[in-house]
Amino acid sequence: MKYLTQQGSEAGKKPSIHLYYLIGIGALLLIELVTYILTGVGDVSRVIFDQISFASTISSILLSVIAIIYSIVSGSNGANLYVKTEEVSRQIGETLSDLGNLSTTVEKLEKIPDDIEKHLRELKEQMQRMEEVSKQTSQQLNQEVTPKIDILFRKVGGLVNGGDSSGARDLKGSRKERETIFRYYISRSSFYGGLVLLGCCYAGKKKEKIDLKEMTSKILGEESISILWYLLGYAIASSALGILNVEFDEEKMELRVKEVYNVEGFDLEKELLDFLNEVIGDKRSPEGLNSLREQQVKSIKSYFGIEEE
Repeated sequence: MKYLTQQGSEAGKKPSIHLYYLIGIGALLLIELVTYILTGVGDVSRVIFDQISFASTISSILLSVIAIIYSIVSGSNGANLYVKTEEVSRQIGETLSDLGNLSTTVEKLEKIPDDIEKHLRELKEQMQRMEEVSKQTSQQLNQEVTPKIDILFRKVGGLVNGGDSSGARDLKGSRKERETIFRYYISRSSFYGGLVLLGCCYAGKKKEKIDLKEMTSKILGEESISILWYLLGYAIASSALGILNVEFDEEKMELRVKEVYNVEGFDLEKELLDFLNEVIGDKRSPEGLNSLREQQVKSIKSYFGIEEE
């Protein structure tokens, strides 16, 4: 019957005509059986009635057993369903907590564009102030410092070269005076400045070039670009003074040492080693700094293949 009903539902939602035939035949048989039992006489009618009564009793017992089993199964399923419901409820509670944290995070993310805009405005204002300060400093340098540097450069150039250039006529010094200036220059150098000059001495001796990037990272153990430019500036300033002569290859970031000032009575390498050892032996330096400096001197010697004395 279920099959026929499904067929009827699938065929335009109308029951099949065969279903009506079956229902009609079943109803007629049932009416005939009830009529025979109620109106019939004799042992046959009594036997049928007793069998129907017995079948009803057995059916009731079976239905009771089925109901008990169904109740047990339903109770077990209900317990499992309760456990699952409790677990789902716990997960929902955790999810709600996460959603609360997510809401807080979203609020913070919404504030980020405003903070970025605020910082950008502050950065722009600072850049404008720095640009103004740079312009003012540049003007002051052009007006006050640059003329003095030019005069000093002419005087020092005349002293180093022993020439007769204007501005240096009163400073025609002998070799001894030049060496005195060089020693004073070395004594006032920084440790890194002394190292780069020592590297120039070794590079000139070995006819090699100085890779400033390698010197900064491998020998000094520094990665800061400012240290690299400091070493370059120190070498160029020393070249301008006349203590050595270097050329700078900007594309390769290399220094080529053309000449080092070495004469009888003045050994630049020895002067620099004495200065560096004096700095390393300074007991006022922080703990561990002197050992680091000593290692840097050994590294620069090893880099150029200079044996320890």
